[in-house]
Amino acid sequence: MPWSWAIFASASKSNHTTPPAVLMRYDGRPAIGLGISNVLGGNVVQMGDAVKQRLSELDGQRPVGMELNVVSYQSDSVRAAVDNFVANLAWAAAQAATANIELLIEPINLRDVPHYFLNRQDEAHAIVAEVGAPNLKVQMDLYHCQIVEGDVATKLRKYLPTGRVAHLQIAGVPERREPDRGELYHPYLFALIDELGYNDHIGCEYRPAAG
Repeated sequence: MPWSWAIFASASKSNHTTPPAVLMRYDGRPAIGLGISNVLGGNVVQMGDAVKQRLSELDGQRPVGMELNVVSYQSDSVRAAVDNFVANLAWAAAQAATANIELLIEPINLRDVPHYFLNRQDEAHAIVAEVGAPNLKVQMDLYHCQIVEGDVATKLRKYLPTGRVAHLQIAGVPERREPDRGELYHPYLFALIDELGYNDHIGCEYRPAAG
């Protein structure tokens, strides 16, 4: 055939949309393109690994005369960024240790800070575990945790006993007002925090409703 159409498909939790087709060529030849995007909140590195594995499995099933080429994997860029982040943290933690300083990393939601690198509690704890420095820990902001993941009480039960949470922060969700407003019931969470034996500080970081 003289040309073919590029097909771009995107998936999300709420719907599926296929935009209008556009002409595509690869290496000067007619081609069919397939773009795969992650669901909101998904792990792009895990998705990239899964896509690579599936493409490898399908390689022997290609029709005669069809070539399979990968233009780019965002997961490779993300993995390189994570590796660089971990290496920099390891260096910074070593420098801080000479002055008896503790470093904290904080997952933050993408609604308040678009494109922020670290968003989930499990990702933060995985990075801390990979660096392996005793003076590198997590700052757990329950406001961000609720927006990104929810199930805050379960997250507290999971991560506080690890000893890797060095500071907690609170605010009313979703407007980041005073903690006595919004969808989180802090008296329950405070009782749970006491029950779990957390003895460090709890900070209030919010935007006062009165301005």
